[in-house]
Amino acid sequence: VTINPSTGEGALVPNVAGMDPGAAVSSLRSAGFDKASLGTCTVKADAPLAGATTGTDPAAGSLVSRKAKINVNFVAIACP
Repeated sequence: VTINPSTGEGALVPNVAGMDPGAAVSSLRSAGFDKASLGTCTVKADAPLAGATTGTDPAAGSLVSRKAKINVNFVAIACP
């Protein structure tokens, strides 16, 4: 049996796939992940006008520190 004391700073990364990328970043920040930001953009001709989140790095469900950087990857008609 291994016991790992917690400082209370670890949390599971929420699933924001399918959300507008800006809303996904806001959602993650509201969940306490202050270093959430836009990550990799992939051009996709049939993407929604506002874009769509394809996932995060680290992935949804990962246990990470709330101080960890979380990249929101997304598709868009044109990337910034």
